[in-house]
Amino acid sequence: MANFAIHPGRFTPEGVQLEDGGPNRRARWTVVLSGKIVKMHESCVIAVTKANLSLAQELQYLQEIRDYIEVQLRKQVRYHTPHRHDIGLYQLRDVCQRDTVIAMNPHWIGPLLFNFVKHDEAPKNFKRAPYNREAWIMMLGFPLDLREVHFIEQACAVFGQYLQWNGSDPNTARVLVKVLIDDLLEIPRSLILKHGRELDGEGQYWTVPVYIFNSRHVDVMPGEEDDAPPPNGNPHPCEGPILPRAEQVMQFADHFLNIHGQGEEVHVEAVDKDEGNQNIMVEQMEQVNSQDQNTQVIPSANTERPLAALNPKISELGQFIAGQVNQALDSPNNSNLLTLDGPTMGHKTECDRLAAPFNIST
Repeated sequence: MANFAIHPGRFTPEGVQLEDGGPNRRARWTVVLSGKIVKMHESCVIAVTKANLSLAQELQYLQEIRDYIEVQLRKQVRYHTPHRHDIGLYQLRDVCQRDTVIAMNPHWIGPLLFNFVKHDEAPKNFKRAPYNREAWIMMLGFPLDLREVHFIEQACAVFGQYLQWNGSDPNTARVLVKVLIDDLLEIPRSLILKHGRELDGEGQYWTVPVYIFNSRHVDVMPGEEDDAPPPNGNPHPCEGPILPRAEQVMQFADHFLNIHGQGEEVHVEAVDKDEGNQNIMVEQMEQVNSQDQNTQVIPSANTERPLAALNPKISELGQFIAGQVNQALDSPNNSNLLTLDGPTMGHKTECDRLAAPFNIST
């Protein structure tokens, strides 16, 4: 809470007599406002100073500051009035002019030093007030006709800020509300909801028990920032292996069959490098997997003998490679065939090693 002296007389309507209320009048009461505050006066500033001025001096500088803004700073003042917490409130043409005069702080006006601040950030009454916890509360026996957001917000305003009402709860005997609070001790065990009418002052109230659950701290800080990757490093590497493209799979099949062929010429159909071939190869693999595993691979007439027979226990990768090569060997379009020479005798050992996992014999 901010403590400061104030002159209420200059803001009091003419003919009004202020009443003190007695020595036992409550000193303060906190009302928590809910909902989003709509900013509609962002072009307004307050002129503040640390000098102790009399009421007459404040009224004098109210006009001098207006002239200073328009003549010296060359900004447009649309409206100005005395302010309850310092010299005066000034409405400028737009937000850009407001930010400009604030950025030029401080300002010498006569012998005194002044600063401009936003209209809702006057140093005398603008203070920081963070919340410590959030919690759910259950109010039992809440009147059915008061089960509206604006009534529930008012009921929570005496101890916390309304966040959310579980309006879809089918149980009408309770009201479940999520609130922001400073301390659990501020939530009362019972609320008295009072309502009256202006005509004759007649009123009534309802007593509502209040219970707390699922409370937690809200000042938990997020984790530290991760270290930056090395220069030109990837901050989002892929998880798991990167699958090869269609042409890479066919190149591997060509290489394997060339080594396994032991010197024979193998004709493989050239692969179009278009991205759309990936979907075609997936469909071909599904067709090969559905065929009988005893199917024989029959080469074209350009080869001297069959390449291999598929073993019933061959892996799915072997079936896929063999099916692709079989289609390539039977292709009638020989103009698009690419001839790859077979391996030398030095590849015999490598041939046996690659052929062994698939149980393929030549």
